[in-house]
Amino acid sequence: MGRSNNSFLSGRPSPVMAMVLVASVTAARSWVPTPRLACFSTLASRNYRQQLDLAAREPWIQSSVRLFGSSGNDGDISVNEKNENNKKKKPEIWRALQTQPLAPLFPSFDEYTFPSPIDDMLTDLPVGQRIVSFGDVHGDIQALRGFLVTAKVMDPKSSVADPKWIGGDTICVQTGDILDRGDDELACLRVLASLARQAKDAGGSLTVLYGNHESLNAAGMFHYTNPGGNQEIETDIGYTVDSTLGTDRWRLQFAGNQPARWAAFEPAHHGENNNIGAYESTEEVIDDAQKRAKAAASTMPDCLGGGNESSPVWMRDYSSPPDKEPSNRSAQAMIDACLQKIGPDMKRMVMGHTPQAQINAALKGKAWRIDMGASKGVYVRVPVIDCSGALSTLLCTIKPVISLGGGGIPEVLEIIHGEIEDEINILTVAGGKVNGKERQIVDQFLF
Repeated sequence: MGRSNNSFLSGRPSPVMAMVLVASVTAARSWVPTPRLACFSTLASRNYRQQLDLAAREPWIQSSVRLFGSSGNDGDISVNEKNENNKKKKPEIWRALQTQPLAPLFPSFDEYTFPSPIDDMLTDLPVGQRIVSFGDVHGDIQALRGFLVTAKVMDPKSSVADPKWIGGDTICVQTGDILDRGDDELACLRVLASLARQAKDAGGSLTVLYGNHESLNAAGMFHYTNPGGNQEIETDIGYTVDSTLGTDRWRLQFAGNQPARWAAFEPAHHGENNNIGAYESTEEVIDDAQKRAKAAASTMPDCLGGGNESSPVWMRDYSSPPDKEPSNRSAQAMIDACLQKIGPDMKRMVMGHTPQAQINAALKGKAWRIDMGASKGVYVRVPVIDCSGALSTLLCTIKPVISLGGGGIPEVLEIIHGEIEDEINILTVAGGKVNGKERQIVDQFLF
């Protein structure tokens, strides 16, 4: 059963909490879903071909044709001469680097290392166990800090450069979409990785789920990236690889399609790299990059991929339209069947992916939607609450939403595991706590 809408599940009274499609970031800074996945099939390759055909017309690729000659970017010294110099200085390293993944060249390995993910299924949670979850971050470091401090797992006196875990044994779940739309993607990963390591040492956990934007980046599809985010990755990764190899020809194998980003987020090493850029024509470059993309597509699990709306990381059946009951009339039956299939004690599903004006629950309290559109790169939706003519505030209706630019206000879902029933709260950035019963949506009414 794949994760829906970058979601996790929780239940009563077993007690059970199921984590579906838990992902971690390896030392190679690649996003790797758990090996429990068994839904492998091929993504459509036409998106890659279109993207690479466009890349072939980019100025970077056109100007790079000169690299196929004897002269490189280093003035009088040719690329071949510089390569020979590198071979003499460190021959064993050079031989390995010609065809191997570029990840060993990335700086600050440890900063991006997450501990092994917790089990997909946690049983026997103690009464009083605290679980917190927040949604999409999209490269906004201040939004991430807001979530973590609101969740009471990061010391508000600590900085994003040196975050401190104060959550004790809290189980914290971030529901994916750390990447794209923002300028601080790597900074966000560093903060989460640091806190995840500290959480493990303290008896808690911080788990990052695999979102559709992680899937896009793993497949070399970067149309939601920001220039600032690309520059961050270029500065932290690309320039370091240039310096280590003594040439930028390693970039050719990515055909101008954000080489540093693609090298960083490839989920696996597909075939042999061409890190010395041994190409004789632009056509050869494009052909090699297309093979790379197709190899990546052939190993992408069907449940992660391709922008297909039926894919669990892309579907919005439980969360759209925002702040209202889902428009899909089959949604209630779908979520009922899904939770029943996972386990008879499963009571709710928590999901990101679709921005809401505030955390809310639909489908008889079974679908908790927690994406707040908090990143500055996301349009947020603000509902207009209409109480005119209502006999009680409980009968206020939600008018059509208004789209505004900027970031939404972070909120965090908190679940305290109970002996009979769980306590559900929404934590606000101002330090408040809202009982979950006040965020139930039934048709057009907000209770």
